[in-house]
Amino acid sequence: MIDLVQLTLGRPAREALGSRFIITRYPLGGAEHFLALHAESVNEVRDVPDASLRDSGIRSPGAPFLGPVADTPSGLVQTVTLQNLIPPDLQALLFSDKLQTEPAQLQTAR
Repeated sequence: MIDLVQLTLGRPAREALGSRFIITRYPLGGAEHFLALHAESVNEVRDVPDASLRDSGIRSPGAPFLGPVADTPSGLVQTVTLQNLIPPDLQALLFSDKLQTEPAQLQTAR
């Protein structure tokens, strides 16, 4: 699970009515992996046509995953570029073959 608020604002996402876990497909090396994103202040999930996207005009070296924005009837929508979300070293950790083929061993506290 990737906390988008932690990545962008440096604090964990709040557990609030508008917080959501979003499951998406993360493309890597010709394959797709499931990835959970934790986001705050999510009102809806929608498809935004490419034609309605525009450059935000803001560059943040610490957030290369922030993509173009779109004006919608409900307000400004910030997109996330999945390919830029996870650095290569973390990709290797999250999506290694070992993690994909071996089930996790769960232990319960007694």
